[in-house]
Amino acid sequence: MKREHAVVLGLLVIGGFFLNSTAIKEESKEDMVFIYFASTQFGTCIDPESIERIKNIKTEFAEKYKKASIKFIMVCLDSDFDKALKFIKKNGDWDEISIGKSFSNELALNLLNQSEIPKVPHIFVFKNRQEKGKWNLPLIKERELMVDLAGEVQIKEWIENDYPLPFRKEPAESSQPETIRLSNIY
Repeated sequence: MKREHAVVLGLLVIGGFFLNSTAIKEESKEDMVFIYFASTQFGTCIDPESIERIKNIKTEFAEKYKKASIKFIMVCLDSDFDKALKFIKKNGDWDEISIGKSFSNELALNLLNQSEIPKVPHIFVFKNRQEKGKWNLPLIKERELMVDLAGEVQIKEWIENDYPLPFRKEPAESSQPETIRLSNIY
């Protein structure tokens, strides 16, 4: 190896170490994640009024919490990729999307199965405290559930109350016996 190449390589290694060590010391940052679950198989999700409501929620929520960094994610539980992609585009711009597998979608499995009422449309808002970690990648140090809304009625109520955080509706009293979720067993 030529001496010039060795010097450049050495500087890159030292620079990378410096970037990683300073990134770890960087102050933690709070941000929010807004996740919307929907499907073209459910009438309330495809209703033009509902689609317009979601576009407005994203705009109004971002304006209300403009000091926060907000990531908007849409999960479409359709199995038909093309149909789902068209549906997502009708719902406006998203930072990330996930499509497919109905309620077996990985995000659905992870979040909707933990919800009191796993249905669509569904909105979750999380507040994260992140730090930059190794390789300057973000690491979530803490995640707090701020909003868990199942169905149009709860979503409308949240809008009418001007998007308060935290906001969680207690499930209605049920005469049905409590069911055990497999995720709670394992």
